[in-house]
Amino acid sequence: MWLRQEDDEVICTVVDPDESTYELDVDALSMRGAQREMTGYFIDQNYEPVDQWRVEVDGANGPVETVRTFRPTGFQGQGYDDDAVDALDAADELLS
Repeated sequence: MWLRQEDDEVICTVVDPDESTYELDVDALSMRGAQREMTGYFIDQNYEPVDQWRVEVDGANGPVETVRTFRPTGFQGQGYDDDAVDALDAADELLS
């Protein structure tokens, strides 16, 4: 999941393994608030963060961009491939 902040707007883009994308609405106006909002959203959808938020673009020459990966909860050590699952996979499963 990518978060991008430009001016007073934060945009959440979820990237599928085939590199297709879609956006989720973000109510928060700050990057920190958006990170908390989207983390809470995916946890509520039974996903867990794989890592910490990483800054991909620091905003010195444009918008701030951060990224984080999520995977389904409860699968570690249960024969499931422990590789991280992209947030788009999670949303696709929930919507189908």
